[in-house]
Amino acid sequence: MGSIYSPSSGIAPVDVQTFSTPGAFVWTKPDDAKIVEVILIGAGAGGGSGRRGAAGAVRGGGGAGSGGSYLHFVIDASLLAATVNGSVGAGGTGGAAQGSDTTNGIAGAVGGPTVFDILQALGGSAGGGGAGSGGTAGAAKTGLLEDLTRGNSGIGGVGGAGTTPAGPAVPDYAAGGGGGGGGITSGNVALNGTAGAAVGSYYNGVIAGGTVGASGNPATAGGDGNTIADMVGGTGGGGGGSNAAGAAAAGGNGGAPGGGGGGGGASVNGNASGAGGNGGNGRAIIVTRF
Repeated sequence: MGSIYSPSSGIAPVDVQTFSTPGAFVWTKPDDAKIVEVILIGAGAGGGSGRRGAAGAVRGGGGAGSGGSYLHFVIDASLLAATVNGSVGAGGTGGAAQGSDTTNGIAGAVGGPTVFDILQALGGSAGGGGAGSGGTAGAAKTGLLEDLTRGNSGIGGVGGAGTTPAGPAVPDYAAGGGGGGGGITSGNVALNGTAGAAVGSYYNGVIAGGTVGASGNPATAGGDGNTIADMVGGTGGGGGGSNAAGAAAAGGNGGAPGGGGGGGGASVNGNASGAGGNGGNGRAIIVTRF
């Protein structure tokens, strides 16, 4: 919470209250408030884990969780009560590493919504577990009352590397989706995951997502998404690399606020697949102008 005022510049005083801890909060309207800007970012979803299967079979990497939605709403302060209830969404957990032979990966969990009174920014959609083809991607979500698509999601590859579908162009103030986990081809070739989606920011330019997890023995985990300090969504976690001879690697965690978790890599029977990365928590920013 803080106030910003520059008499020499003529900029009006502004009160900024930021809520980043998952769970309920209560906002108190400052005295003499005129206009209230509500900025909500839903939590990112978890990525799915990769498939564990027999050598010579196609094993898909886990699908990535999508980023949480973004909502920006301007309200006449007189329409708001003296206190307003809200809540910050918790990031969805990634799917656990698959511990059973010849079994598909485990889906991640959805991200929680971030709420201020009747306004709501929805959490991201969960990434699916890797199968005999790639894991399904979490779908982009929109903010309630505004048709704003603000989540790019990764998808596990079909016996190949995870890919990031085209989706919407990277918008300002987005929350990025994770990268898909690496799969394994029928020729027993292990492949890399993909990078998490970047986000755009007026303040920081384009902010990169989590790095690619490399395949091999050992495979490497996808990089975590970047956590952003201003009014911008976090970037997505990278997808984990697959391993045709040992344990696969996990997807990276989504950055806060709202980045999607990366998918885990696929593995061969007798070895754990890669777990999905966790989604980033949401955020509420309430700006009051006097």
